[in-house]
Amino acid sequence: MPTPKISLFERAIAGLAPRYALERAIARDKLTLFGYDAAHPGTLRGNSGGMGKNAGSETSKMAMDRLALMWDARDLERNMPVIRCVLDRTSQYVCGTVQYQAQTGDEQVDSVYESYWQNWCNNVADITGRHNFRMLVELASFPCAFSAAENILGRIGLNAGERVLITGASGGVGSAAVQLAKRRGAEVVAMVGGDKAEAVRALGADLVVPRDVDLQAQFGADHFDAAVDIVGGAGFGAILNALKRGGRYGVAGAISGPLVELDLRTLYLKDLRLFGCTVLDPEVFPNLVGYIERAEIRPCIAATYPLAEIVQAQEAFLTKRHVGKIVLTL
Repeated sequence: MPTPKISLFERAIAGLAPRYALERAIARDKLTLFGYDAAHPGTLRGNSGGMGKNAGSETSKMAMDRLALMWDARDLERNMPVIRCVLDRTSQYVCGTVQYQAQTGDEQVDSVYESYWQNWCNNVADITGRHNFRMLVELASFPCAFSAAENILGRIGLNAGERVLITGASGGVGSAAVQLAKRRGAEVVAMVGGDKAEAVRALGADLVVPRDVDLQAQFGADHFDAAVDIVGGAGFGAILNALKRGGRYGVAGAISGPLVELDLRTLYLKDLRLFGCTVLDPEVFPNLVGYIERAEIRPCIAATYPLAEIVQAQEAFLTKRHVGKIVLTL
């Protein structure tokens, strides 16, 4: 096997991040070894590739090109959530139907190759099944709402043992924030409307209060270490009043109104910190993927609608009677 050339980019990685460069080199070496084993037939292996009787072995140049494409695809799958979701869907619906026909000239060897491929399709390729997600809508419910909620919690630096107030706790971002705050070990007070208290409490909230509660009368001043606000509107000032000295306020929504009144004396006399949260911090999505894989959070699906019924889905959303996410399916 020819020794691969080390590019200037690889040398730069080795200088800046030696450990990552080593991991990358080991992974590339394993991938290359696999590729050459598959591409270059041994004593028993005949034609490599496909169903056709005229399929032939790859040349070294073809093998190297294929390996380069595989490596690029690996990076895309690892680093781009959209690509990963596409691959998940493809593997779920396609891999299980693909049949591999080995042509080594030895029936026993053929059987081994074909069994390996079928096992890989059924048990490895289907990432959705491997993580016990029964429906793709469950995966679809995570990226937007949970990443927004995790981003807010990271910005305000919520820690275990702290008391946090979460507004709009029955919505997609709010319900995600309840789960993620409990995962951090915080004491969660959730504000919801209607008859949604039990559903939000089941997500982990320690206390559920009506969205129109008088925070001053219920909790007094200096009660919360932090607040996650998804709704904005007239309750803004009361939330700041309820924060302790040095409290943190994070906002990522204004469904109750974008214009608020701020008493600057509350801001500076209590040494409050206010965070607007839109662009995700780099660690948010990798952390979220880890939580999902370790089953530390769970999807909260209120309803699903086919894309053709998007109008009905929007009407259901506007009623504000749901808890969690409404998902459109293709």
